[in-house]
Formats: sequence, C-alpha cells, structure tokens
Amino acid sequence: MTLSIDERARMPQEYAASTEGEIVLQPAGDNSQPFERRFNLWTTVGMAVCIAGTWEGIGAVIFQGFQLGGAPTIVWGYILTTVGMTCVAASLGELASIWPTSGAQYHWTAEFCPRKWRPLVSYCVMWTNLIALILSVVTIAFAIVLQIQGAIIITNPEYVAERWHVALMYWAVLTILLALNIFGVKLFSAINTFTAVLHITFLFVTMIVILATTKEKNTASNVFLEFQDNSGWNNNGIAFCVGIITASAGFGGVHTVVMFSEETKNASTTIPKAILYSVIINGLISFPWVISVLFCTGNLEELLESPLTYISPMGQIYLNSSGNRSLTVFFQVVTFLVGMCGSMDVMGSAGRAVFSAARDKALPRTLSEIHPKWNVPVKSLLVAAVPMYLICLIYIWNTTAFSAFLSAFITAQMLSYAIPIALLLFRLRNPEFQRGPWNLGRFHVVIHTISLAWCVFLVIFTAFPTLLPVTAANMNYSVLINGIVVVLAAVLYLVYARSRFTGPLVEVVDGLSLVREEQIMVKDKELVEKKL
Repeated sequence: MTLSIDERARMPQEYAASTEGEIVLQPAGDNSQPFERRFNLWTTVGMAVCIAGTWEGIGAVIFQGFQLGGAPTIVWGYILTTVGMTCVAASLGELASIWPTSGAQYHWTAEFCPRKWRPLVSYCVMWTNLIALILSVVTIAFAIVLQIQGAIIITNPEYVAERWHVALMYWAVLTILLALNIFGVKLFSAINTFTAVLHITFLFVTMIVILATTKEKNTASNVFLEFQDNSGWNNNGIAFCVGIITASAGFGGVHTVVMFSEETKNASTTIPKAILYSVIINGLISFPWVISVLFCTGNLEELLESPLTYISPMGQIYLNSSGNRSLTVFFQVVTFLVGMCGSMDVMGSAGRAVFSAARDKALPRTLSEIHPKWNVPVKSLLVAAVPMYLICLIYIWNTTAFSAFLSAFITAQMLSYAIPIALLLFRLRNPEFQRGPWNLGRFHVVIHTISLAWCVFLVIFTAFPTLLPVTAANMNYSVLINGIVVVLAAVLYLVYARSRFTGPLVEVVDGLSLVREEQIMVKDKELVEKKL
C-alpha cells in the first residue's frame, strides 16, 4: 500500500521513524523495482568532493572576482563562503538524516509544511531544486567547453572561438554525460574515487608549479588589502557582496548526493557525513590554493586585458607563470576531467529528482520507472537532459548567458535550501520532535540560523548585475530565468499536479525491504495496517 504524509502521521512513532531511515522507495506498478545499494560512505564523499570541485570551480569564474574588487574579494569572500557553506552542509545533513530520499528539499518541505500549503509549497521547491540541478549541469558543462577552447587558443593563437563551436562541444559533452548515466552507473564509484584523487593531487601540483615558476609575486598587501573595483559599482561593499559568487561557485551542489540516498548503504548517516565532509575537505585544502593563485596573478590590469582571461582565466595565469604551453594545456585537461565527473554526478541527481517527483505524482508516473537491466531511471534522465540541450541556444544569442546560468543556479539552489531549513528551525521549537541518527545536538539552532541567513544573503546578491552601467549585453538574467521557472511551476501545478500531487508518497511492500538495515520487526507493519 502507498502511504501519504497524513497517513504516516498516524503511524506508531517507532515505525514512522523506520520508514524514513534507510528505505527503499519505489513507485506503484508491476514494472517498478528498487535501486541497488551501490554506494558507501567514501564513494559518496568522493562524489560530493567531485561535484563541488572547489578549486576548479573558483578557477573557472575567478575573472568575475577580479572585476569585483580583485584579490581581497576572492580571499575574504572565500573564507566567508567556507563558513557559510559549512553551516549549510550541516543543516542539510540533519535534514537528510531524518528523510534520506531522492525527493530531498521538496520532501523535507512537505513533511514540515501545514497541510493546507503542503502540495503547493513543496511543488514549487521541487521545481526550484530541479532547475538548480539542471543549471548546475549547464554551468559545469559550459565551463568544461571553455577550458577546451582555452587549450585550443593556447596551442593555436590564430583560432577564432565561434559561438557555434561552443554549442557543438557543449552538446557533445552532454551526450557523453548522458551515456555514462544510463549505461555506466556501475562505474560511478570507481570514476568518482579516481577523480577525487586527481582533484586533490593536482590541487597541490598546480599550486607548487605556479609558486615555483612565478618570478614576480604580488605582495601581501595586494592580496589581502588592496581593493580594485573594475565593475563600475563604485561601492566596495556592494562589489564585495556581488563578487562572492566567485567563491560560491566552488561550493555548488553540496546537496546533490542526497538524490542518491536510495542507492546508498546506511543512508541516514552516510549521506549527512558525505555532505559535511566534502565541504570541510574542499574548504580546507583549497584555501592555500586560492592564496597561491592570488600571489601569482601578476598585474591585474594586464591580466584583464588578455582575451584568454575571458575564456579561461586560470589558463592565462598558468601560462604567465610557467611560460610552458604544454604544461598549461595539461592542467586544462585535468580541470576538464574533474568537471566531467562532477557534471556526470549532477546529471544523475537531476534524473533522480525527476524520478522522485514522478513517483509522488507531481510529474507523469511513467517517468518513475526504473530500467530493469541498467537499474537507472532512464526516462527521467532523458527528460532532465532535454532542457540542458536546449539552454545552449541562449548562449548562441548572448555570450553573457554563462554568468546568468551561474547566478540563476546559485539563487535557485539557495532558495531550495532556505525553505526547508527555515521550516526545520520552526519545527525544532517542539521539544518532542525526533531528529535523525545524525544531528547537530545542542548547536542546531545556531547553525541553522547561520545557514538560513547565508542562503538569504546569496539569494539577494546573486541577482545583482556584475557590471554597471547595465546593458542588454551584461544584464544579470538570473531573475528572469528563475521567474520563468516559478511561472512554469505555477501553471503546471494548476493544470496537472493540483488534482494529483498531495506530497511525497511511500510505497509499503511486504517484507523488510522498506526499513532500515538495522531491521524493524514485521509486527510493526501489522500494527500499522491495523491502525490505518
């Protein structure tokens, strides 16, 4: 039988908790089957580390930081972002420990929301999270293509980067990612482990190389104190706040491993640890890399004048420091490989988000089918990939679209975090509320409050334009993109989901397959059926 939230609320407390621990959720129907539990703690940590790709992500968009205050914006923004995102990761971990499902934010929102507003609010959060995942893949894929173009320019200075070249390479990257998600999911653990090692190893390699080869380094005053605003804001405070998007790009998608909860062993403790560990690992090891890069950029005005800086800023920095084109291209290739792995994981998360929504009747139920041979939601992956392919057409029209995608992704992501965290804060006022096996103890109120404040801060400032005066070419279109999503979500809710979607459903099957691995006695199930 399928239980709604209201029916689960009438369940005995011990059984209700068990169905939200490590649970095999599946849609109704003869063709449904549960996912395999293919991931453990360290494979999920590796996955989360690769998804964030902190030093690679910051390197891809460091140009914006140079415009919005220069080195001080990047270094102090990095420290602030690391603290904020560590708190956010801890908050998401506590939520994931209570309900480790691929529904993630919208499932958590539905569990907390008043009955009257539950379907509408959770439906909007579902779409906000889905667009964040889609735009995350788009942003990383574009960054990968720009790294490829940068490598081509370095080896062939006469190459002219056309927009349609970007489109073709972008579609090729997406096709590889989609194929890996459908046919290669059993390789995910090996791929993520290898890439995590690559990510950490070359962080130190690139750092050592630029420190050893850069002859004239910037002073400590240049790096930490001398604010250089080239954005036109003429207000250092606003420029700094807008420029934090550079550091935020290194901590994107911290929640995406939650979508793999139903494929993870001991998910109620494994997933929270993976989220938090990945942020701590990336935050600590990437800080010396950021400092090293900022000491080795050379004259900022000269750096910004280079055409390569607009496409691949780190490529220009590596080239200026080492003077070796082959070595620079090699570093570009490493960044490309880490980006491919991270975007592969996020695309898988997007497919599972669609799968979860379809299982709960927010989308057509046929999308919740799991392929019997490959044990992946093929239809959901294909549906999630469609907008990823189409969005590239915007870039052909407007080259500033990459920045808009990044801003819209961070805005949508933080909004999807803020709502369940705020509801959790409110619910924790009830002393009888039972948290999951992994929780923040007595520090939960402070950490959740910081998390919520940080999410709101980013939602506000990622919507600001990065350059003034604002023109059609440099406008920040993130508000427009997210506004279209909200309108689309409202229309779909009224037309389709209003009569079908009531919130997350749990499919109750015979035996012990739906409960935690610690096992709950079958008599609990009999008691539930008697109660209902």
